[in-house]
Amino acid sequence: MRAENLCAYCKHLKQGFTCSAFPNGIPQFFLQGKEHTSPYENDNGIVFEAQDDAPLWARNKDLRLK
Repeated sequence: MRAENLCAYCKHLKQGFTCSAFPNGIPQFFLQGKEHTSPYENDNGIVFEAQDDAPLWARNKDLRLK
């Protein structure tokens, strides 16, 4: 598993550890590496979507598992 935080490569990320899914702050467990690739309580129906220029491993779930 990668050490980088997947949130850093999400197209929904905003300033100050917030995003479209969590406008009041991204939960700590996501910032610590848990992937937000499936719905989670109070995420406004938004999950991780890789930025167009994200590294290949961030855009491809199979690569993230290695």
